[in-house]
Amino acid sequence: MAQVPRNEQYIAGKSIDELLAAMVGVAEVRSPVHEQIKTAVFARTGQELAAAMRDASASSDRLGRRVFWLNWILVALTGVGAIATALGVALSSQR
Repeated sequence: MAQVPRNEQYIAGKSIDELLAAMVGVAEVRSPVHEQIKTAVFARTGQELAAAMRDASASSDRLGRRVFWLNWILVALTGVGAIATALGVALSSQR
């Protein structure tokens, strides 16, 4: 397979949108530049997807911990309410 020259000026430091614009405006279809830009788009898309999944996972963990403690607070408040109701019934029956 022939060695393809790297065309870093089309790839380096560009966002996916900029790469897609370069793909349309600069590179001929199936040219080495076109293939390198296409590969860079796939790679950057994968990197952004992986980063988004890590962020979503961390966010989900935080939400899960908050829901867990909220449930325990609700259990405690329900217990306090049940005790208050029982005491209220007991005191009102003594009158």
